[in-house]
Amino acid sequence: MKNKQPKRRSFRIPKVGIIIALTIVFLAAVFVILASHSHKKAISGPIKTISTPTSETSNEKKSSATAPTDKSATVNSSAGSQSSSGGSPLSPYGSLVSNHKPGQNGSDLTELSQCITSPGAKCYIKFTQGSVVKTLPEKTADSSGSIFWEWNVSDAGLTSGDWTITASASLDGQTKSTSDQLNLEVQ
Repeated sequence: MKNKQPKRRSFRIPKVGIIIALTIVFLAAVFVILASHSHKKAISGPIKTISTPTSETSNEKKSSATAPTDKSATVNSSAGSQSSSGGSPLSPYGSLVSNHKPGQNGSDLTELSQCITSPGAKCYIKFTQGSVVKTLPEKTADSSGSIFWEWNVSDAGLTSGDWTITASASLDGQTKSTSDQLNLEVQ
């Protein structure tokens, strides 16, 4: 007597089903790639500066920074006339950005930012849009209390929209901040 084994059924996927499945996978991959490249997501981080002014060029930069292109660009602080006592820095003031609407109406994308505070205090300027924060690198104020940054908006990673501007100065563990009344409008 011969042992009869049951016939195995092989399961075959129709060729049309394979083609449809591969097409769906391909289209999904293309969609993911296009979606990730079409919307650049802003991330927090430092802003690359173009140059660090030397003490020779510092005086030249001061004179151009005190006459900003945007007439309301200078942040005034009543603390700027006070003397620093007890290690507390003067509230930062100055032209936090030289142009609040860079690139608009043919204006330059290069910014000159200035923070004036107590000599020896450290200062940085931050730009905030929602949960994204970009900062100019922290620097130490010179003997006149001035700090300058030169940077380019297109290289800074600032996405389109309004960015609030805040300068923070610290000295001997104490910090004071000043916010610009105008936002930086990036297009």
